[in-house]
Amino acid sequence: MQHKVITILALILVIESGCFIWYRNNQNKVINEMRETIHFSSESQETTTNGEIYMIGNSITSRANWAELLDSDKIVNHGISGITTMDAVMMVDELVPERPDMVFVMLGVNDIKVKAPWEIAYRNYVDFLFSLKRYSPRTKINIISTLPSNHLEFEKYEIDNSEIKELNNALEEMCIKYRWNFINCYEDFLNEEGNLMKNYTGDGLHLNHEGYQKLAKWIKPHL
Repeated sequence: MQHKVITILALILVIESGCFIWYRNNQNKVINEMRETIHFSSESQETTTNGEIYMIGNSITSRANWAELLDSDKIVNHGISGITTMDAVMMVDELVPERPDMVFVMLGVNDIKVKAPWEIAYRNYVDFLFSLKRYSPRTKINIISTLPSNHLEFEKYEIDNSEIKELNNALEEMCIKYRWNFINCYEDFLNEEGNLMKNYTGDGLHLNHEGYQKLAKWIKPHL
């Protein structure tokens, strides 16, 4: 009886693994087809934008007063606390309900916080951006590098900064390829040990006022 149960469980595991592999292969096929067929010359189409600037991201984005930090009344905060890149893919309509003039996107740290490989976060990131671009081809895309964390001086979050660096490297290459703007401010937030500088955070992950002021200085030139 025990042997039979083990056999059934093994069979279920094989089936689940097969389904996951099929899903990833199918997803990659769709992404490749999109890359081959979508030409960003479509940005010249007469598709109007609403003139607003969307800040898209997780709790680091949602907690900020961007209109004040960036000194603009066009800023709309579309940050959602706890959001992952997969959530962003599933919530495109909520994150981008209209066609904004410009978006600033910073995602990925929550994926790595739950031990998802950076490659998965990157694939979801690409899915989200292509969905956004198909819906609103004239929206200018700005990607903000995922910021480092600090679990040595703060014990609340244990996040692997090496995974964040890999994700940022992939995002930068993607932006070069598709001529999107990459704001690489990662290293400017590091201390000598390669972690998020203590005076920019209160818990090792989220930014304090000084941290937001630092980030705003990186964003303002791109408005």
